[in-house]
Amino acid sequence: MTSLPRPLTELSADEARRIVLRAQGFLGAPDRRAGVRGVLRHLGAVQLDTISVLARSHELVPYARLGAVGRKTVEQAYWSSSGSADAPPAPHAFEYWSHAACILPVEEWPHFAFRRRAYRARPQWNHDLPDGTYDQVVKQLRAEGPLTATDLGGAKKTSEWWDWSGTKVAV
Repeated sequence: MTSLPRPLTELSADEARRIVLRAQGFLGAPDRRAGVRGVLRHLGAVQLDTISVLARSHELVPYARLGAVGRKTVEQAYWSSSGSADAPPAPHAFEYWSHAACILPVEEWPHFAFRRRAYRARPQWNHDLPDGTYDQVVKQLRAEGPLTATDLGGAKKTSEWWDWSGTKVAV
């Protein structure tokens, strides 16, 4: 049995533009009750970018959709955990290299299991690092706890990848 082709829906440029703007949370009344976490869940990811002119990109995304949201409010919404007497704190978001460095809603974590398995097999992302770089980074993190790439000595270029140092690639 053959099925009949579905008729195409024609949209004007203005209609298509409105659909896209609404999907991105720029058009229509935002649901302010869900706040920054609601914006993150609606979008599915917010890209991180360390370049900051006005503010970092992950701060501007909720600001553009909700209005004057303070930096502290944005940071707390992404990174603070909530808990109660009955339940331990649970994170709301995590930082991950999805299509780029992003903040994602914690509900998305299981969807990236395939990628975490692949990274275990190639922790340097298929890039050659100077001998001992990866082991040195792991050793220093275990000894000193959480550190930035700069704290680890990775501010200078030592590899070909995006002008990142071998240390930053290892991180």
